Amino acid sequence: MPDDKYLRIHLNDHLAGAVGGLELAKRIQAATEGTELGAFMRGLVAELAEDRRSLRELMALAGAEPDRLKMAGGWVGEKIGRLKLNGELRSPSPLSRVVELEGLSLAIEGKRLLWVVLLDVQPERFGAARLRELITRAERQRAGIEAQLRAAAREPFGMAVTLREAP
Repeated sequence: MPDDKYLRIHLNDHLAGAVGGLELAKRIQAATEGTELGAFMRGLVAELAEDRRSLRELMALAGAEPDRLKMAGGWVGEKIGRLKLNGELRSPSPLSRVVELEGLSLAIEGKRLLWVVLLDVQPERFGAARLRELITRAERQRAGIEAQLRAAAREPFGMAVTLREAP
């Protein structure tokens, strides 16, 4: 087996992303409690926490110890992301939710791609069936986020958002 140095680095990068993504999801959930989005986020937060545990288990298989500095960076990065200008000086705007959901969608896609790559390069080591399950769950998570994003985009953009087929 090749030296796992780069794999361990990459897995830690994804762990940092998982920390930031879970923090973002928790923030969205807290801000939208009692709404359809809040109910969706409650389920997603639980799944994202499980995905982070799965990533840590895969890291253990690769001999990767969690890099606490990178994890802290993921946590801090999510907090800094709150400073994005959104058209309001002191409060969230309707654009805030759109940007947050887009960011969460990108984080989920990054996670999905990690599972795809691990399935491609080392299916026996990391468990092909397990990786396929993680890929399927990430695809379902992204579809759910997209539906919520489309609904959230109606307010700031003032129009019905529809997804069109590519030509």
